[in-house]
Amino acid sequence: MKNTILVSIVAILIVAGGLYFTLHSSQSDGELRTDVSKWKTYKDSEFGFSIKYPPQYAIETNVVASGTVWGSRSLLTIYDTANTSTYEFHVGPGSLTLQKQPVTANGKIYHTIQEYKESGVADSMIQGIPKPIGELIMVNGVQALKYHFPAGDATDTSSDSYIFIKNDLIYQFGFNSDDPYKEKMLNSITWQ
Repeated sequence: MKNTILVSIVAILIVAGGLYFTLHSSQSDGELRTDVSKWKTYKDSEFGFSIKYPPQYAIETNVVASGTVWGSRSLLTIYDTANTSTYEFHVGPGSLTLQKQPVTANGKIYHTIQEYKESGVADSMIQGIPKPIGELIMVNGVQALKYHFPAGDATDTSSDSYIFIKNDLIYQFGFNSDDPYKEKMLNSITWQ
C-alpha cells in the first residue's frame, strides 16, 4: 500500500513538473510571438513607414546617397542571426524593395493598389512563378496585393510578397512563409 502511494505521488510530481515545464517554455515563446510591444522597431521617416520585428532578428539597410537617381532598390533585409542556410538565395524572415513610379512596364503612375492590379502590370512584374495572380487583401487597414512563391531549386523555403502603394511609391515586402513571426511583422507595418 505504501509503495502504491509513493509511486502515485512520484508519478503526480513527474506529470506536474512536465506540465509546468511545457507551459512555462511555450509561454515565453508565445509572449515573444504575441507581445509586439517588446519587439524592435525600424522606422524610416524618408519613406514614411515603420515595421516591428522580434528582438532575436536584425535589420540590414541599404543606404542610397542623396541625389542618386534610382528606379527600384532594396531598402532593407530582416534576418535571423542564428540562420545557417547554405542556399544561394536564402529567404530570410523579411525584406523590402521600393520602386519609384512610373512603373517601367508601361510608364504609368498608379495611385491605388486596386488600380495597379486591374491594369495587369502587377502580375506581369512578378517573376519566378508561372501566371502569377495577386490576391487583393487588407493588411492593418491598408489594401495590398499578396503573391505566394513556393520553395524552388534555388530557394530554401516558400515566401509571400505583399505589395502596397503609398505616396506613389510601390512597396514590396517579402516574408518567409514559414517564419513564425511573419503575420505579426506584416501587421505591425504602419504608415505616416
